[in-house]
Amino acid sequence: MNITIIGTGYVGLVTGACLADLGNNVFCLDVDQTKIDLLNNGGVPIYEPGLKEVIERNIEAGRLTFSTDVAASVAHGSIQFIAVGTPPDEDGSADLQYVLAAARNIGRHMTDFKVVVDKSTVPVGTADKVTAAINAELALRYGEPLEPTSHPSIRPDGLLRANGDTPSSEQPATPFVQSSAPPAPFVPSSAPPTPFMLSSAQRVSKHEAPAAYDTPTPFAPSSPQTPTPFVPSSAPPAPFMLSSAPPAPFVLSSAQRVSKHEAPAAYDTPTPFAPSSPQTPTPFAPSSAPPTPFMPSSAPPTPFMPSSAPPTPFVLSSAQRVSKHGSPGRLRYPHPIRAKQRTPHPVRAE
Repeated sequence: MNITIIGTGYVGLVTGACLADLGNNVFCLDVDQTKIDLLNNGGVPIYEPGLKEVIERNIEAGRLTFSTDVAASVAHGSIQFIAVGTPPDEDGSADLQYVLAAARNIGRHMTDFKVVVDKSTVPVGTADKVTAAINAELALRYGEPLEPTSHPSIRPDGLLRANGDTPSSEQPATPFVQSSAPPAPFVPSSAPPTPFMLSSAQRVSKHEAPAAYDTPTPFAPSSPQTPTPFVPSSAPPAPFMLSSAPPAPFVLSSAQRVSKHEAPAAYDTPTPFAPSSPQTPTPFAPSSAPPTPFMPSSAPPTPFMPSSAPPTPFVLSSAQRVSKHGSPGRLRYPHPIRAKQRTPHPVRAE
């Protein structure tokens, strides 16, 4: 399919490259010759990851063309994408001058059926303005007014066709005009509705075979049924009987027997619990011997003899000398200036 993209900005360039990568023949039009030269030389004026490779691949394949030739762009594509900029106007609304200029160029050069698509960001009602701009140019070329056109289901912006199947510059391009006749009223059919039949492909499910729906079963409501009332049983409840069998001994599995202090064999044979025989406590019998009296020593106490050796000086280690204000050797000697200057403050002395 031949497609024309008007505008090579963020919208038009990406759209044209992707459509060309899908196999279409795309003609990208722009009025900026510098940008067109940059694109033809392998450059990309915008940043989009992977876009440069897509453009280079489709230029080499011959599916992507960049040009400033307006007449060639209109003649190339049966679908015309308008992807020009719509900057905000002074009052904040979208400026449609570039969109309408592109529409007038299409109407000025078109000679056959064209589908015009507004790819730019435009407000509601722009399709009518684009159609009016195209038809105004056609009226100037062929001297007769043409009515605006719009398709309610597809909504292309300006669906135009020529008088005939083949392009002709001698015939004026006339728009598709809807009929002014009122629509025919809806009359329901008196025939019974056709029953809904599933096809063989639709009948298959994971629970039933295709033959389960071969013959449609009509819906037949079941007859009303009376609910059965609940009648409690008159038999007394069975009493709870304790079992007379001894309880099974608790045996740990091999995985549970392992600990960091015992091997798995420590619990291989369970040892039954055997309570010890009752023992009589031994009564307390105080001793009959008299307590030993306290005898103080008769030797005189040893007198305290001070040492004649000089005391050992206190020396800080290198690790203890470190402070946040000085190096490890900061505390070895007193500060010479601070040791000498002891003059009282003049203000405080008065």
